[in-house]
Amino acid sequence: MIKGKKEVLSRLMGVTGFHRVMKTAHSGHLTIFNYHRIKDDSPNFKTDFDDEVFGPSVSQLEEQLKWLKRNTTVISEDELLESLRKKTRLPKHATMVTFDDGYVDNFTHALPVLSALRIPAIFYIPAQVMNDRSLGWWDHISYLLKKTHKSEILLRGIRLRLSDCRERAGQPLFEVMKLQSFQETSSLVEELSQVCEVPIASHDICSSQLMTWDHLRSAIKQGITIGSHSNTHRVLATLPLATQLEELRSSKYTLENTLSISVKTLAYPIGGYEHFSIETMDMAKQLGYEAAFTFTNEINDLDAIHPFWIRRISPPENLLLFQGAISWPQVFIKRRTDLKEPQLSRQV
Repeated sequence: MIKGKKEVLSRLMGVTGFHRVMKTAHSGHLTIFNYHRIKDDSPNFKTDFDDEVFGPSVSQLEEQLKWLKRNTTVISEDELLESLRKKTRLPKHATMVTFDDGYVDNFTHALPVLSALRIPAIFYIPAQVMNDRSLGWWDHISYLLKKTHKSEILLRGIRLRLSDCRERAGQPLFEVMKLQSFQETSSLVEELSQVCEVPIASHDICSSQLMTWDHLRSAIKQGITIGSHSNTHRVLATLPLATQLEELRSSKYTLENTLSISVKTLAYPIGGYEHFSIETMDMAKQLGYEAAFTFTNEINDLDAIHPFWIRRISPPENLLLFQGAISWPQVFIKRRTDLKEPQLSRQV
């Protein structure tokens, strides 16, 4: 069903009261919304970086969170973990709010809304990124493709035509970065910079897009929970097991010691089932994490939540579609087409 039809259906459901009926039918689910970046309310909003990580604007986010507070039970990390420890059932219409990657607009745009509405949320932070002030490869790739004067790029046999839509042109390279080993992809951004004839974004430019440790300390005082998003945000399944272990250990240690907190949960970078394995889950548990989150655009059955395989969805910007994601997820949530079942065979 195309987006326009979904909006019409959601509006009709609201007028007829069908939203309430369907919400009751799906009351046995935990829906976790995973945000990354929040836009300002400018009608001409633009970014030099990856457009795809931007979700709703500030006013749209406020609408969504107000609706969540009125119509669902928004739970905290502690409430989820308590339920998992004691094997008790969460409230009907349970929801959670999370933010990944440590972008500065989580602090400047999202935090005031969360604080005003007293809605609990988790910020998942790649710890070393906070120290290095380094953006992810998705932002660097987007930056280079937007800045180049060329209309076509050929890199590693992949041809990117930039004449139509530069905002989405980097997707083939994103897939390479997500699935190939780190050894194969570690120089890809530098190679793209040379082909594009554009310098990689400077340290100061990158740093301006990220929260600081002081931002995180302030967020904690305002009720935000901090979780681990690995150490460097490398895709865990592309790394040797020893490196994965260090990614999870270092992140937890750095966050806990820098912020004087206890880090209890992890969000797998990228978050598809092909981006972590059963070994990743085992290592997280051994290191003291109590739960871990995927990003598979799926909801959770309250009676079958696996603590190291907790699903999250991407929130639609449109409030009607957002309501539909709660009321009738089978129709309104577009499941990721690249999903495979978790890799349960152990790596050597």
